[in-house]
Amino acid sequence: MDERTENALPQPAAKAARAEQGAAPAAVSRPEFNPDPKVCSLWLPKKGRFCRGTVHRGSRYCGAHLSSDADFVPAEGERRVPCPLNPNHSVAEGDLARHVRVCQDRCNVASAA
Repeated sequence: MDERTENALPQPAAKAARAEQGAAPAAVSRPEFNPDPKVCSLWLPKKGRFCRGTVHRGSRYCGAHLSSDADFVPAEGERRVPCPLNPNHSVAEGDLARHVRVCQDRCNVASAA
């Protein structure tokens, strides 16, 4: 046997050893909104931080997370609609015609047709 195999603890024993040492991370209390008003307030639990996108004017969230803001009222032409080529992302209603011409997913739709 090599050195690593001999010294390796079985998984449950390794977890117990870490717990005895107090290595378990403490629960982090997060603020309701990002303290920086220029950065998106959407909390990303897997990453343990807020989204780093720049906020949309009049909102606490970036353009990708505007649907998370119940208080946001879009101005004329700023309503978000799903992209007709790929509904996994959205675009401002006023920019829809231009977006369809430049959307990176237009190649996937053209080749599938």
